[in-house]
Amino acid sequence: MRANPQSMTAHDGAPRPDCLRDTDNSRQILGGIGKTTLYELIAEGELNTVKIGRRRFVVDSSITSYIER
Repeated sequence: MRANPQSMTAHDGAPRPDCLRDTDNSRQILGGIGKTTLYELIAEGELNTVKIGRRRFVVDSSITSYIER
């Protein structure tokens, strides 16, 4: 999978945050993958997550690493 270089920033041109909600921008950055594929990548250890309260966030640096691989 390859991401569009324009997707490396938020829609308004601002840098991406350190963590992204798994069902929001992280799927778009990874080329519009579905929820199932995203959760498979998390389960396989391809993407790192952080849980804050009940919400799970994908660590931005793990998305960048995955794209580079």
